[in-house]
Amino acid sequence: MRVAFHTLGCKVNHYETEAMREAFVSRGAVSVGEEDPADVYIINTCTVTNIADRKSRQYIRRVKRINPDALIVVTGCYAQVEPEEVASMPEVDMVVGNGQKAKICGLVLERLSAMGSAGSDAGAEKETDSETAKAAHETQVLVLPRAELTEYEDMGLVESGEPGMTRAYIKIQEGCDRFCSYCLIPYARGPVRSRPAEEIVQETFLRAWRHGGLTPNQEKPWLIRVAVNLCRDQQRKAWMRRIDRSVTPEELPIPVTLPDNDVIREVYRLPQREREVIVMHYWNDMAPEDIAALLHIDRATVFRRLARGRKRLKLELEGGENA
Repeated sequence: MRVAFHTLGCKVNHYETEAMREAFVSRGAVSVGEEDPADVYIINTCTVTNIADRKSRQYIRRVKRINPDALIVVTGCYAQVEPEEVASMPEVDMVVGNGQKAKICGLVLERLSAMGSAGSDAGAEKETDSETAKAAHETQVLVLPRAELTEYEDMGLVESGEPGMTRAYIKIQEGCDRFCSYCLIPYARGPVRSRPAEEIVQETFLRAWRHGGLTPNQEKPWLIRVAVNLCRDQQRKAWMRRIDRSVTPEELPIPVTLPDNDVIREVYRLPQREREVIVMHYWNDMAPEDIAALLHIDRATVFRRLARGRKRLKLELEGGENA
C-alpha cells in the first residue's frame, strides 16, 4: 500500500503528519511523495483563512485525478470546522477531525479491507453485495464536537523528522481558550490540553539520539552531556530537587527506549562537581588546565574530581586523559 501525505498550515499539523506517517509505515505501508501515484492520500488541512480552505480543495481534486481509485482522507482543522462541506466533495472518502488522527491508520486499513471484500464478492448475492459496496464507498465522517475534545491525543513518540527539514518539531500542547474574534483555532483545536512532561523529555532524548549523527565512540559522552544539562537546567528545578533526594532510577525523567540508561542513571547520581568535570573533559575535550581556569580551582582538584567521577561511574570512557 502506497500512502501520500500533504500538509497545510502550522507546525502542529506537520508534527501530526509525521506521527501518522510513522503509524502507516509501521503497518507495512510505503510513504511516497505527495504528487506521486498512491493508493491512499492523507490531506492534513488548515482553515485559518479562506485561501487555506481553497488550497485544500484544490489538492483533493488534483490527487483524485492522479489516481481516481485512491482513498482520499481529509483531516485537520478544515475537516474539524467544516466537516459537512468537506464530506460533500465527491472526491472525499473519509473526513476525520482533530483529536482522532491517531485512529486514521486503523480506519484506513478497515476501509480498504471493506472495499476489497465488496469487490471480491461481486458474484455472490447481489442485494448483499450492493449494501456492502454502498457502505464501503460512503463518505465516512468522524469528527468530535469541541466539547468532547478534552483529552490530549496520544499519537506516540515521533522518531522521524519531516523530509528535507533540519529542525524537529516536538508537540507539547494543543488547543486554545482565548476565542479571539479573528481566529478559528479554539473551534478547530478545542480547549487547551497539555502533553505529559515525561513524554516530552522522552521524545526529545529519542529524536536527538537517533538523528544526532553520533558515532559509537561519541554516544556515551554525548548522553552524559544531555543528562547533565537536564539536571542543571534552571527551568527544571523541581526535577533537580527530586533527583538530589532520590536514588530510585524509576523516579527519574529518563526515556526507557534509549540503550544506555545505566550511563544516564549513574550520571544523575554523581555530585554536581564530578558531573561538571566529567562533561567538560570527556565530551567537550577540555584540558584539565582549561577546566581549572573555568571553575576557578587548581589542576590537582580537577584530577581528583575526574578520578572520583570515573570511579563512581565505573565506566571506561574513550577519548579522555587518564587521571
